[in-house]
Amino acid sequence: FLLYIAAHGTLDLDGGTALYVMPSDGDLGAIPETGVALSELEAAFSELRSRRRVLALDTCHTGQGRSAISAEDRDRMAQFRGPVPPPIAARVSQSEVRIYSAHFNQPALEDEALGNGVYTHFLIDALAGDGDVDGDGLVEVMEAHTWARDRTLDHTGGTQVPWMELQLVGREAIFLSGDLDQRQAAERALL
Repeated sequence: FLLYIAAHGTLDLDGGTALYVMPSDGDLGAIPETGVALSELEAAFSELRSRRRVLALDTCHTGQGRSAISAEDRDRMAQFRGPVPPPIAARVSQSEVRIYSAHFNQPALEDEALGNGVYTHFLIDALAGDGDVDGDGLVEVMEAHTWARDRTLDHTGGTQVPWMELQLVGREAIFLSGDLDQRQAAERALL
C-alpha cells in the first residue's frame, strides 16, 4: 500500500511539537480543528492491514515557502539544533516505510522548472525506472528513495535533505514499480 501526500504543512509548538498537514481550507488560527495531525495520520497508517506499507510525504513544516507557522513558533524554531524528530508509531508492523521530502525544520522546495516539488520530481523519475539501481527491472522503495534523495540534495545544494524511517521485520522487500513478472518472481524468492 502506498499513500503519497504532497501538501502544505505547519506545526504547533504549544505543549510539544505537533505537526500537521494542512488542506486548502485549513486555518492557522485553528490548526488542530482544520489540519490533519501527522501523528494521527501515521497511527492510522500503521493500523492498515497491508503487510507492506509506504507513506510518502512531500510537506514542509518550517514556515518557509508556502508553509506557514505562527510568529511565536517561528521564533522558537530559530532556536532548534538539528532535525525535529517525528512522532514514533505506537505499533511495529512487518514492513513500514515513511518517506519524507525534508526534515521538519527544513523547507520542502518547489521548482517551477521541474513542475513539482523537487523531491517529488525525482521520486517520479525513480519510479519510472531511473531508480532501478541494480538493473533487475524493479524499483524497490530503498532504491527509489536513495535515487530521489541524492538528486534532491544535488539540486538544492543540500538545503533540502530527504529522509526515511523503516520498520522491517524479517526479509521484506517493497517494490514500488517495475515488471510484474519479475516482481512476482522476486516476492516468491523472499518466501
